[in-house]
Amino acid sequence: PMPIRSIPHLVRLQEGVEDFLIKTSQQGIPIYICSANWSNDLIKGSLQHLIDKKAVKFADVASSDLEFDKRGGLMLSTGKIRRNIVTADDKKKYLEEIRKTTKPEGRIVYIGDGQPDVLGILNADVGIIVGDGSSLRETAKMARGVQLLTDSAQREFDGLFDALCERDGNRQYVLDAQKYGESISSQISDEKSVDAAASEKRTWSLISNLCFGTDANTNFP
Repeated sequence: PMPIRSIPHLVRLQEGVEDFLIKTSQQGIPIYICSANWSNDLIKGSLQHLIDKKAVKFADVASSDLEFDKRGGLMLSTGKIRRNIVTADDKKKYLEEIRKTTKPEGRIVYIGDGQPDVLGILNADVGIIVGDGSSLRETAKMARGVQLLTDSAQREFDGLFDALCERDGNRQYVLDAQKYGESISSQISDEKSVDAAASEKRTWSLISNLCFGTDANTNFP
């Protein structure tokens, strides 16, 4: 049998994710992971190299998990799954539990790329869409009062974090980090196309700069 945590070295993390996680940990900001698709062991295994180096510390990892039985000195999967996190509502409830432990002046930033993330994104203080999740974008657009920020001309980067935190009447802003990053990049370069890795790096650079207050153009290709 192959240990579950020996598999994730085959997983490719998006460009820029490691740097963002390390910087967040260095700032003393608690990091929570909530997944409807990955098991706890797969998630931790994918990030084990960062955990071993003590470069990143996670406050909690919530997910559905495989059940294991000890047989012959080995922990073997029974094939059954404990379905802890399955739906968008499960993720919203997890977010609500995190909020109970957050200081009154604290802000929760929720970053998601799939349909189950929509309620978390809409109920966090700052909601950010990453990746090319077109169905997530369409669902967020249909929510009453929600405006997706996709173009830097819509809202200047300076003060953007505060704008995302605000609830202006019934209006709420959600940042589409990939599209917004493309908009910034097009203003500072003449690029005609960009590969997936460069797009990922740009997206996470934007999120890092947004959260930690640096120049939005920093590290943009």
